[in-house]
Amino acid sequence: MTPTPVNAFRAPSTHLSWRRWQVFALAWGGFSTYRVIQLLAVGVVDPLIAPPLAVRVGLGILDGALVGLTTLVLLAAGERFPVERPYRARHAGAHTVIAFACALATLTILFGVGRIVAPSFRDEGLVLFNVVSITGPLFTYLAIAAAIQAAVSQQRYASREMDALRLRSQLAAARLESLRAKLHPHFLFNTLNGISDLIYTDPNKADAVVLQLARLLRASLDTVDDEISVREELALLNAYFDIERMRFGDRLRVTIDADRAAYDARVPPFLVQPLAENAIQHGIAPRATGGEINVRAHVRTDHDMETLVLELTDNGAGLPDSVRDGVGLRVTRERLSAMYRGAGALTVRRRSGGGTVATIELPFAPIMPLASAAS
Repeated sequence: MTPTPVNAFRAPSTHLSWRRWQVFALAWGGFSTYRVIQLLAVGVVDPLIAPPLAVRVGLGILDGALVGLTTLVLLAAGERFPVERPYRARHAGAHTVIAFACALATLTILFGVGRIVAPSFRDEGLVLFNVVSITGPLFTYLAIAAAIQAAVSQQRYASREMDALRLRSQLAAARLESLRAKLHPHFLFNTLNGISDLIYTDPNKADAVVLQLARLLRASLDTVDDEISVREELALLNAYFDIERMRFGDRLRVTIDADRAAYDARVPPFLVQPLAENAIQHGIAPRATGGEINVRAHVRTDHDMETLVLELTDNGAGLPDSVRDGVGLRVTRERLSAMYRGAGALTVRRRSGGGTVATIELPFAPIMPLASAAS
């Protein structure tokens, strides 16, 4: 997985996910209804001075259409000039000027239409009409601009949150990839050290180990997913044990057991292998008689929460008095911490009767079938 470069994240978008025709229809319908009701009420209160019914309804619908068009203008301005630092005062002033210009334009159009459909209804001039009537439209448009600005701010905040989450996800993926890359050289060096011993004592066996190592490395390169099934993980682990059996012969005895429910659980690839390497290197190899390694996977249920438990036990030399994590254990702990945020744990303790028990616990999650994942 190649992490996305940090500079690939763009500034938060201010484009609201509204369709323009929906905004227009909502503003037009809402304000038209209000204006028609208001003008009809004027006719009821004072029918002598009120224009004809058709004129009042038409003016109300026209007024709503002008508010709808103005709302689109204010929406575009709100997206283009968000009231945020460092241009908060400048953009707030720009919205005030735009709202004032929209109010003047609306009143001018209404005045002209009123002169045509009801020439005797008003006798004041355009300037006086605008001065007397500017307050209502101006505050209406300022309120619309403020509502749009609140939506824009919420959108930008949500965009920043999504970008931050995406960035954290990419950084976590890069960290996991780095940790996983450390495992392969660590395992490779350990195996090559074993091969170097076999070259002088048993060249044919050394050649067989090299071939088996090549197959395992090829399998590891083919494993590119962040998580695989326990079934696949145990197959990779068994391939590693095959290499070690060639080195140790009858001195190494391995048993692998997994519950049926655990086979389809998800785990990071090569999660158990560092534990197996430690068991062989520090537990089995120092003993002339060798030893036995048992690997078990099962699902534990505690308070309606299912936990996958991977346990590796050996009857080898046991833990020294002063225990310090090597590369394998340290990387394993870091992988669990990065992937499961405290829900995964690795513990290493002495085994009763001699040897060591290493236990990995992580939240149980089954591998999704391909058909389900595709849908």
